[in-house]
Amino acid sequence: MQVVHLMAYAFAGLLMTVSQVLMASERMRAEFEHVATHDQLTGALSRGAVIDVYEQELERYQRHGRVLTLMMMVLDNIDLVQQVNQQLRWPNWLVAQADAALYRAKNAGRNRVAT
Repeated sequence: MQVVHLMAYAFAGLLMTVSQVLMASERMRAEFEHVATHDQLTGALSRGAVIDVYEQELERYQRHGRVLTLMMMVLDNIDLVQQVNQQLRWPNWLVAQADAALYRAKNAGRNRVAT
């Protein structure tokens, strides 16, 4: 009977070790996926990830018969802006620029943001 208890204890220890390894590998996979699909500086989606999301959304909107709106921004002379305003936190600044452009477009009642 004691042998059965010892074997059960050893097996439970083995299962706990395997489960910890699996949880750690899942966390690493999620972290690698995040690094592969997001920009380090801004946290925004990378070009490839944006294309994947766009294709998924386009299929979904076509399936439901809706119109898809896409907003893209091109920031010219970003190096110059960075040199002038070194104290700015870039992710916050980029999000503020996107929000401002979207706000202007909505107020103008347009489907396209004009700069």
